[in-house]
Amino acid sequence: MTQSAGLLTVSAILINGQAPQAAQLFVGSDNEFEIDGASIDGVYQNASTVAMQLLDANRVTISGATATLTYIAASNGNYRGSMAAASATLAAGTRYIVQITVTKDSATTVISETETAAYRS
Repeated sequence: MTQSAGLLTVSAILINGQAPQAAQLFVGSDNEFEIDGASIDGVYQNASTVAMQLLDANRVTISGATATLTYIAASNGNYRGSMAAASATLAAGTRYIVQITVTKDSATTVISETETAAYRS
């Protein structure tokens, strides 16, 4: 018997601990990404595949700018991962698209947020 997957949703995304509208990507520093509350039809999903990649304004993937987000133990569908400073060179003042893909079985959702890179103050 095959069941169709319900709607895969995420309740929040954090970039370096901030909501997207207040977040920045850091030049020359590690960058942390988190999603909270991954669920299907209200049931938290603690075994999803979650990946992040940075894209430029033309939606081309930035070489090395990827991260795998792993499940946070004892959470309700929360995942966190980081991109090491050495993995990609970001330019201050440049806007990048943070794209996070969450997959569980046949359900997939893609979240995209545009952020500006800056030096950490």
